[in-house]
Amino acid sequence: MSQLTVPDPSGTHPGATVGGRPGLTVSRGSAAFLVLVGAWTWAIWPNFLRNIGKDPRSFDQGRPTAFFLVHLVLTVASLVIGTITGGIGIRAWRGSRRG
Repeated sequence: MSQLTVPDPSGTHPGATVGGRPGLTVSRGSAAFLVLVGAWTWAIWPNFLRNIGKDPRSFDQGRPTAFFLVHLVLTVASLVIGTITGGIGIRAWRGSRRG
């Protein structure tokens, strides 16, 4: 099984080291899963926000309501988390080809 060790800044996970620092080992399958989660996030959440924007509860006299703002915050947070997750997956996938 091809694996990548990525740095663990907290040092709480035992195992392999990178540059003398503790690290985490991510399998190629796990890396692919992380990439898919990131892609899924970007496929789902923008469409969700478009649908929320069409809901009559989203705007009152042209101004966004709390209903819309809460869903906007949820969407932005999810996209940030999905982007980070996908980025970790891409980094792990690329690193697994080196090892």
